[in-house]
Amino acid sequence: MKNQTLKSLKNRSGVSHILSNVLMLLVIITASSMAFSYVANYVGDYQSGRGAVLLQRLLFEDVWFTNDGPNKIINITVYNYGQVSSKIVEVFIDSRLYSIEGGHVTIPVEEHRHIVIEFGWISESAHNLKLLTERGYTVERDYEAP
Repeated sequence: MKNQTLKSLKNRSGVSHILSNVLMLLVIITASSMAFSYVANYVGDYQSGRGAVLLQRLLFEDVWFTNDGPNKIINITVYNYGQVSSKIVEVFIDSRLYSIEGGHVTIPVEEHRHIVIEFGWISESAHNLKLLTERGYTVERDYEAP
């Protein structure tokens, strides 16, 4: 009786070899398609510049509040310690947009640049400074006028 059950179990087969090969092929094609889609989107983001945001790093190195005759000026020194050059296109002070002389400031890697903004600051008041690059990277910090 034991031999009959062993023979009957041996005669039974699970999934046929052809069907198992087809299923494995479908799994491989699906995984390959998903990997290709991810890599294609990743490369597309870097080519369009969105991925380069991760390589940008800016630092407020110095901020001076000065009086230049009747005008009050903020002198901002920015240092680029990232891996790509950065182009600052907008400056916000207290959430208000201020224009940059020349329209933008480009800062090569490991270099400093000065930005001069005419702003009617008030002594002993805190101001929020925010810089925005062409690729969308922002750096923000609060400073108190003397």
